[in-house]
Amino acid sequence: MEGTSSRNACFEELLNLHSLTIVKIDIADVRCLPRNVARAPNWLKFDICVCRTTFNRMMNVHLSKQSSVYTRNLLLDIRMKNLPDWFIAVSKKAEKLLYSECTALNMLEECYQGSLSGLKCLGVDQCPEVYHLIHLVDGTPGSKPIFESLKELRIQHMDFMVDICAGELPTGSLENLQFLKVQQCNYLVNALLQSHLIKRLRNLETIRVSGNSVEEVFGFEKLEEGLYLGRLKEMRLDRLAKLTNIWKGPARRADFTNLKFVTVIKCKKLKNLFSVSISEGLLQLEDLWVEDCLIMEDIIRNEEGVNSGESYTTTIEDIMSSESTVA
Repeated sequence: MEGTSSRNACFEELLNLHSLTIVKIDIADVRCLPRNVARAPNWLKFDICVCRTTFNRMMNVHLSKQSSVYTRNLLLDIRMKNLPDWFIAVSKKAEKLLYSECTALNMLEECYQGSLSGLKCLGVDQCPEVYHLIHLVDGTPGSKPIFESLKELRIQHMDFMVDICAGELPTGSLENLQFLKVQQCNYLVNALLQSHLIKRLRNLETIRVSGNSVEEVFGFEKLEEGLYLGRLKEMRLDRLAKLTNIWKGPARRADFTNLKFVTVIKCKKLKNLFSVSISEGLLQLEDLWVEDCLIMEDIIRNEEGVNSGESYTTTIEDIMSSESTVA
């Protein structure tokens, strides 16, 4: 079929099938989507890919064959503002959204423009010219929360990104996030999760960080009085060449009472894992795996200013002689 107008006509015919509720669509050119549609489709289940590269479209085919808990999925390499208005009715129903190779992406704008308040899973992969995944202008929070239903956030191969969030998020934002994965982001600076982000992540259960440039995972230094991350169950840190501390700031802000699984692999600048005050709260810890951390000296390290008549320092040798699971 030749010509964009002919392709638009075919798509309009599809949109006119008002009883159609399940669709799978792969589109190489956004111009194939008609601009003027009288009635938005009522698709209850959909898998839609709008991507220019053959690789991304083939990847979507592969992902579609895998079992998934999500039945309304989008894969895009284009921003919401460049999609036709009727497509917003589709994006509003999406449960899972993956951006791949999408330039100058700002998830604050995407959330508002695409009405993504019901989104449960968000993935961002290889998007150039993205320095802050969520960028609030002048640090001023908006009036509406963003991603209030989101449960999973996966960030991969973001070579320009320096932090996840710049600015103060509105109250209620990311309050249901349970799973966070950040992989191969080589220009991250400071702590991965800074204080303004930590205080929103009240339900975070799993964090997996690998191949990044962060020096700390958690930044507690500007948090108000209280305990944070109390629902965290699993922490995996892998190939973090610049990581010197798991947290920065007052250790008393961390609540690791539900932490069960800790894995630390190839963090070659990390000298210790936990302070005394944090270790006293590790009541549920079941599995601790430490591998190829060349200068690791202590698992539990006494804090400066702790007044005690005995040493609280626990070395790797001490742990290995106990019944804990460590490698």
